Amino acid sequence: MKKNICLLVFISAAIIAMALRAYELVSLIETETGFIISSRYTAAVIVTVSVALVVFLSSAFVSVSAINGKKNKSFYLMPSVCSLFLGAAAALEVKENFTGTPEFLKVLCIVFAVLSAVYFIAFSLRILIHFPLSAYFSIIPGIFFVLKAACVSIKNAYHTIISDTLFEIAAYCLIMLFFLEFARLANGRASKTSIKRFSAFGCAAALLSFTFSVPKILVSPVSSSAAYTVSINEYLLFLTGLYIACEVFSRVLFAQQQDKKVSIYYTGKH
Repeated sequence: MKKNICLLVFISAAIIAMALRAYELVSLIETETGFIISSRYTAAVIVTVSVALVVFLSSAFVSVSAINGKKNKSFYLMPSVCSLFLGAAAALEVKENFTGTPEFLKVLCIVFAVLSAVYFIAFSLRILIHFPLSAYFSIIPGIFFVLKAACVSIKNAYHTIISDTLFEIAAYCLIMLFFLEFARLANGRASKTSIKRFSAFGCAAALLSFTFSVPKILVSPVSSSAAYTVSINEYLLFLTGLYIACEVFSRVLFAQQQDKKVSIYYTGKH
């Protein structure tokens, strides 16, 4: 029951945050430049603060409700499927535009994007082919998203900082924190508050990923302006958010006793 409440809070927060961001894109931002319309600056600030509050409050609720992580080594269907698509999206990073990014950072980002793609695809296949996957490999996505956050920051600073940039950088930073916490838990470095940080970072990262990507994906077909152009990043963030949400709500216990499983799972030989 507690998990269902947390899931309902998460879904409600995602819908509210995405609706607010979509309203901002359509009504408060210049379609040609991406800048906030000067006469609607106050409204844009209110929308941005509202999104931040929705993300913070829902993440805090999920984090406070988190009790522990599941101890069994189960394979969950939804995270596995999402991991497969996320691996494909990470592989497409080789086609990303790294304008303004230092060459060494570009090379590192591409290398770890490919390694992350291999990791996520291997992770997804374990539900069908039961093979061991060292917990040390879980650090790879964390490194990739650290590099990705740096590339996005430098690339956008090379042009002009707009509200879209701030949402994107914030999403990547929270994703980075989630995967670093994920690697810490996977490698037995957990502390008493690790599961709560895992839940908080995961919920916030997923919500901001959806808030940045989904409104742009939905708005872009009805607008041909440069401000609404959809790139690989939008789909990468959407699939990352989906994967993280599935991980949080599949692996975290929100009650003292074992919760009812939300996703299909299989426990077998690793």
